[in-house]
Amino acid sequence: MDNKMLFGRLKIFVVLLSLLFAFGITLAQDSTMIRFELKDQFNHVHTEQKFQSKPTILVGSDHDGSKYNDVWGKAIHDSLAEKNAQNLVQFLPVADLRGVPFFLKGFVKGKFPKEPARWILMDWKGQFAQAYNFVPAECNIIIFDPDGKIIYLTSVREIDPAQLRKILDQIFENLPGKEY
Repeated sequence: MDNKMLFGRLKIFVVLLSLLFAFGITLAQDSTMIRFELKDQFNHVHTEQKFQSKPTILVGSDHDGSKYNDVWGKAIHDSLAEKNAQNLVQFLPVADLRGVPFFLKGFVKGKFPKEPARWILMDWKGQFAQAYNFVPAECNIIIFDPDGKIIYLTSVREIDPAQLRKILDQIFENLPGKEY
């Protein structure tokens, strides 16, 4: 076998291996809400059981992506409120805090909102980020149906009306009752 043929086969092998690896990552991503027991910044324990019976909108990120979370969460909430549908869903805010040294946990926790209504899960081990392959430095949005199955997953930065419309379409398609 000459070098050109060997090199050609090697390229095909590398491409196939890359595709299998990428496909494996996709398969490794959970397709339902993971089981969890995590505290928020007020030390209230939350589990996946709390997020059954209604569609759930997870908004989560690492530190660098956190600047997009409030903007997207508010845009989604306000859009739902315009249709009087904000009470038909629930939000699940998640902070990916992997890598924070144990001696800084109290300091980091103190940087989160002080209003009880603005609770955020403190995911010190990155359970959500690992299960759903969070994109670093972006706001990760996952929509779950009432049974906990993923119906939409994306990552975003600045508000993009087209992307917001896609997210809202997925939410409205999965709400019970009237047309939106």
